[in-house]
Amino acid sequence: MKFFEHFKGLISSKTDYAKGIYALFKLEAKLAGLNFLPFLFGLIVLLALTITIWLTLMVLIGYVIIHLTKQPLTAMITILLLNLALTFYFINDVKQRLKQMSFARTRDCLRTPEEGDESESEERALEIHSRTRGEG
Repeated sequence: MKFFEHFKGLISSKTDYAKGIYALFKLEAKLAGLNFLPFLFGLIVLLALTITIWLTLMVLIGYVIIHLTKQPLTAMITILLLNLALTFYFINDVKQRLKQMSFARTRDCLRTPEEGDESESEERALEIHSRTRGEG
């Protein structure tokens, strides 16, 4: 019985974490003056298209290598090495970009904790956003 309680606690903590991340991205998007849901939808569509194009490209490269060498194992190893090299490249690129990224506006907004619900936080975020643009 304790297993299920621990499992339920784990799941609820993960959902709370996901809600927090969603709220953070939503707040950052509001600060940037963007609408989050169309951005998220576009990102998912872009991801699906990228995966489709990548899979097609890998199949075509493998097919060409098989016809050139007449050895399927060579084609599979070549495709595997190509994917590993690109994976390491993109991991290093993402690490570098994360170091350069700064959520300064979000930190400014969250630095002074206010009592209230999410709508008050959003109002504060919009107030800070308008001050940074010089509108207020």
